[in-house]
Amino acid sequence: MTKGIPFLPIPSEALDRVYYRDGNLYWSYTFRGPVIKDKLAGSKNSQGYMTVGLKGKHYMVHRVIWAMHFGDSLGIIDHIDGDISNNKLENLRAVTYEQSSRNTTVKKTSSTGIKNVQQHSQNKNKYQVSFCIEGKKKYFGIFDSIEEAELFATKKRAELHGNYARQV
Repeated sequence: MTKGIPFLPIPSEALDRVYYRDGNLYWSYTFRGPVIKDKLAGSKNSQGYMTVGLKGKHYMVHRVIWAMHFGDSLGIIDHIDGDISNNKLENLRAVTYEQSSRNTTVKKTSSTGIKNVQQHSQNKNKYQVSFCIEGKKKYFGIFDSIEEAELFATKKRAELHGNYARQV
């Protein structure tokens, strides 16, 4: 989901149709078609998230699991380890949009393959470290080697992002 798009509340009568065990949802009843009591509920969507159809609407499984345990599923629910297929309750946490964005991997478009490290735009033999802070890109230095830049970025990421820092 992107920033600003509201999430659907999950009605309690929909939650009664499934139960949680070890990071998965299972059907709590048998109905026609693929709905068989104790069978794994849901399937992967095109983005790789597990989704499940309940009462005519589709929901992300991690949001259903969160709602089952905490009642509210309208905020952002983050996968702590970054693995969207790991829906174990202990791997989920409610976060802000900014906290969720800190818990991301290196972008596929990265010129270096290292999070927060880019080749310097004017001197291709040097590397710069930057972070997005409160929606603005901030630069934190230029380094002679990619190793120096990576070490600095790792330390800065831990300082800036705390428990939400994803180092890879």
